[in-house]
Amino acid sequence: EKFGSEDAEVLRVRASLARLRDSSPEVSMDSSPTQNETATSTAAFSMADELSFAWHLLEVNELTQQEYADVAQTLSEMSASEHLVTVSVLHALEHRTFSGMDRLMGYVARDTKSPIVSLQSFDIPEECSSLLPLEFCIRHGAVVYDLIAGDALVVVMNPHDQALRKLVEDQLGRPCHFFISPPPEFDAVLEGIRAALASQ
Repeated sequence: EKFGSEDAEVLRVRASLARLRDSSPEVSMDSSPTQNETATSTAAFSMADELSFAWHLLEVNELTQQEYADVAQTLSEMSASEHLVTVSVLHALEHRTFSGMDRLMGYVARDTKSPIVSLQSFDIPEECSSLLPLEFCIRHGAVVYDLIAGDALVVVMNPHDQALRKLVEDQLGRPCHFFISPPPEFDAVLEGIRAALASQ
């Protein structure tokens, strides 16, 4: 066993949160859904996928046991929010002002073959904003930021989740290339999309 009895608390937190795998947190929207948001009905956010990502980071020593437990707790708190928010390991680490964020994102980029992109350096084309419903983007932590020869360039907050990649490709109906970005930049793009929809 890689983890001994002294790690019982970490394992307890993981087991407790894993029970949420089949539940979908209930959220309330600040306003009525727009046409963009109600375009499709998609699978719900999975806590188990985020815990799996965090557990992987623990196993490869990118997170300590205490950091893992802290992330698991933050994920639980975020998923219980009455507002629609992106619940992700990267967001949880950002929330806790994790000091090794640059190092960890570098590892994730290499491990998942998902390069880091700075979304603040892009002017997101208007057509990209409507390719995925806003609610989908928030729930699943995914947003299209550009198109190249018909392929979609997509930032995902959990590149470790292969099912998410397939879900995005199925939703878009076109080949996708996946990237990661700092959570604040991801959130800023979604706020821009929300503001644009509100002004229509």
